[in-house]
Amino acid sequence: MQTIKYLAIIPARKNSKRIKNKNLFKINNKQLIKYSIEASIKVKKINKIVVSSDDKRILKIAKKYKITALGRSKKISKDTATTE
Repeated sequence: MQTIKYLAIIPARKNSKRIKNKNLFKINNKQLIKYSIEASIKVKKINKIVVSSDDKRILKIAKKYKITALGRSKKISKDTATTE
């Protein structure tokens, strides 16, 4: 079993107050969530990355990068939900 030394958690909920599907929005033809995932992968000390989302499309992207995709319910994905 691999010991987790450094864990990166990327919270990426489906909807934002201002921009719907913000994490799937493309900048330079790349979805915003991919920038976060790729930046985390580049950090050599991080040996575990988890994407937490209520959006199946975001979780599918995480799986393509072979990182942990953790689904969360709508209840804990509201504006009042904390990262913890």
